[in-house]
Amino acid sequence: MEVSDYYDAVSVRLIKVLDTVGLTEKVRWRRIEMWTQAEELLTIVSYKDKVKVHIFGSQAEATTTSGLRSDIDIVSHLIPITVLEDLQSWEPGSVAFLMIMDDITPPGYVKLQQVYNDIPFPIYNLETNRLMLDRTGRSCIPSNITNNVLVTVATNHGPALTFKDGPYGIDSYDIVVALQSHSWPCTASEWITRNREHNWPSPETIVSIQQSGIFFVPVGHTLSPERHLAWRISFSYGEKILVWQFNSTQYKCCLVLKMINKYFIRKRFGENVLTSYHWKTCMFYMIESTPTDMWQPQNLLRCIELCLMKMCTWIEEYNCPNYFIPAENMFLDKLNGPVQRNLSNMLHDLLRQKGRYLTMIPYDGLDIS
Repeated sequence: MEVSDYYDAVSVRLIKVLDTVGLTEKVRWRRIEMWTQAEELLTIVSYKDKVKVHIFGSQAEATTTSGLRSDIDIVSHLIPITVLEDLQSWEPGSVAFLMIMDDITPPGYVKLQQVYNDIPFPIYNLETNRLMLDRTGRSCIPSNITNNVLVTVATNHGPALTFKDGPYGIDSYDIVVALQSHSWPCTASEWITRNREHNWPSPETIVSIQQSGIFFVPVGHTLSPERHLAWRISFSYGEKILVWQFNSTQYKCCLVLKMINKYFIRKRFGENVLTSYHWKTCMFYMIESTPTDMWQPQNLLRCIELCLMKMCTWIEEYNCPNYFIPAENMFLDKLNGPVQRNLSNMLHDLLRQKGRYLTMIPYDGLDIS
C-alpha cells in the first residue's frame, strides 16, 4: 500500500471508531448545549451574591470523554470589582484595580494595584488585611489572598476550591474566584494584529474574543520574585470560542492528542509535564498556520502527526509559547534535562510508528487494528 493510501485508510478507520464510541458532532454539540445551560443556571442562582459564573475547560469545550476524566473549571468572577489597563475608564465609586506589568512581572502575569474610589489615582504605601506593598510601594492585592477576604463569604482552599469524584467521567470540580477586565491587555496586542495567512481565526472571531474580556486568577508565577502578588491572565473565554469553532477533524485530532497524553505521556512522566492545555495550545497554532483544506477526515492521522512534530520542536527548544502571549513560555519550571530528552525521544518514537500506537490506546474500546 502506498504511504498516502495508508494514511488515508488509517484516518478513515480512526474517524469511524471515534464516531462509534460517541465522539460525533451531534453528541459534541449536545454536550456544549448542556454545559452552556448549566452555566446560565449557575449565574442566575449566584447573581444575588453579585457573582457571575463561567464554566471552562475540557467539559465545557466538549473535548473530553468519560475515560479521560477531565476536570470542570468553574470561574466565579466578582461583578462589583473591575480591572483597568489605564485610568481613562475609571468610574467614581467603583472598586477598581489597575493592571501593573513591570520589569520583574513575568509575561502572562500582572500585579493588581488598587485605585481610590473617589479619585482616579492608584493607591501607594497603604497596607491592610487585603493589600500588600510591592517593591516600589504600590498597594496591590496579593494572589494568595484568602477567598473570604476577597468575596467576604468563602473559605480558603488555595487558588481553587476542588470537589473530587464528580459524575459522568468528571474527575473533579475546580472553582476559582477571579477578577475580570473588558480591557484587552497590551501584552496580548500582537495576537490581535498577527498576520494570519489562512484566515483562522476569522476577523469577526478576533473581535468577539477581544470584546469578551479576560480574567485574572490568583495563581502566582513560581519563578517570580513577587510571586505572592502575581495574578495570571486567563483567556479562557476566548479559548472556548476558538475550540467551539473546530471542525469535526480538528475536534477529533484534539481528542486523540489528549488520549496520547493520558495513555503514553502521563503514564510515564506524571500529570504535570505535558497537560491538555499544552496540546490545546498546539492545536491553536497548527490550525492557524496550516491551510483549511488540510483539516479533512482523510488527513486526520497527518494532522495528529503535525501536532506531534510541533510539540517535539517546542520540547527540544524548551519553549511552549502561550497562544495569546507568545512571550510566556509555558514550559518554564516544567521540564528538567532528563525529562526534556526522554519526552522528546518518546514523541519521536510515536512518530516513527505512523499511527500503530493507536491500537494500544485502551480508551473506550478504541481499536483500529
